[in-house]
Amino acid sequence: MQLPRSSQLDDRRRRVLTEEVIGGAGPDSASAASSLSKASSRRRRSAAAVRPYGDTALLDEQPRITDLIPRRYGVLALLFLAGVTAVAGLEALYAFLPELASKTADGTLAAFDLEAEGSLAAWFSSSTLSLAAAVAVVTYSIRRHKADDYHGRYRIWLWAAACWLVMSMDEGGSLHEAFRELMSGATGRRGYGDGSIWWIGLYSFALGAVGTRLALEMRDCRSSTASLFVAAGCYAAAVLAKLDLIFPGAGALRVMVEEGAEMAGDLCLLFAMTLHARYVILDAQGLLPAKQEQPAKPPKAEKPAKPEKAKPEKVDRTAAAEAEPAAAEPAPSRSWFRKSKIDPAHGHPPAPKHQGAKSPPPVAAAAKPSARPAEIEDDDDDAPRHARRSRHDNRRDESADDRNNRPLSKAERKALRREQNRLRDEDEA
Repeated sequence: MQLPRSSQLDDRRRRVLTEEVIGGAGPDSASAASSLSKASSRRRRSAAAVRPYGDTALLDEQPRITDLIPRRYGVLALLFLAGVTAVAGLEALYAFLPELASKTADGTLAAFDLEAEGSLAAWFSSSTLSLAAAVAVVTYSIRRHKADDYHGRYRIWLWAAACWLVMSMDEGGSLHEAFRELMSGATGRRGYGDGSIWWIGLYSFALGAVGTRLALEMRDCRSSTASLFVAAGCYAAAVLAKLDLIFPGAGALRVMVEEGAEMAGDLCLLFAMTLHARYVILDAQGLLPAKQEQPAKPPKAEKPAKPEKAKPEKVDRTAAAEAEPAAAEPAPSRSWFRKSKIDPAHGHPPAPKHQGAKSPPPVAAAAKPSARPAEIEDDDDDAPRHARRSRHDNRRDESADDRNNRPLSKAERKALRREQNRLRDEDEA
């Protein structure tokens, strides 16, 4: 309930307020007037500074480009299902194209023809590839800030974006057909089929190189890698249908398989780019679950060591040969006149002329090239035994000195043993 107001009271209140602001005597009146003028100018400036939009229109409040990449799997599934529905709808419209075209005035309906230029199928493929190129650029803008990419492997995303953009332009402008005609005219050959082998070879080389490197880059995200391989399979099926390697002469069925596989490949390619862009963004924000480290494998139980077989001891053949009894050695041959045994250092006497037998080669001549001492050459069987023994003792001492200075050969050791046996036999005799 509003109480009645008196007009006299309102006028009086108005006069009091006016006197407090601009009235009154003394030095305070000038300051009050200046403050009033400042307040009025401030009100004018504030009225002029009023923005037509609120704070939500500022740049900080607007969604970023990375926010346009869907994060939830449910949203991604709905978008993929919408794409599959579009492909299936275009295939169904082409299947009923003869019935629909018969109801038109000119008997054609190019919008639903999968092979016609400027049709809905061409628009769908071109739009899908353009979106895939845009998503690849978004991935590049995040991926290039990774700290451990010292070799700059993130640049493959720019190459991928360029490839998808060229493919989009090809779908809208039929660049592959122009390339086919140019190559056929330059070489004078159509090649396999209608000449499509020219652009198929170029596309296979470029997309094979980029796709292989991209698959290595995307291997951390299994879903995006699987989608990329599915797209490659769809493109391969479209090429086989284009070359009449599958469904040859089927007409409309071959066209449906070719164009349907191509549109499905474009859709899977866009889906692969989107899945990996989501993975890269979540990885940059630290929202991916940490990889569980595999527990270390327990050390294998050591197998019991096999008992080592007793190795035969190495026998010094030299010592064994010296330790052999004298009976094991062949008996020294006797001289031709059967009076005394042959000294191996002297060699064998010449064979008698009536026998015609050649004497065996000297044993010690090859082993010891040095000439015999002069006193031994002058030795004969008529010399006293003690004189011959003293000469033999001297020669044995010389052999010992030589043995101390240098190692004896095998032939020298044998000759030395024979000499020792001969001297022992002489002593016994």
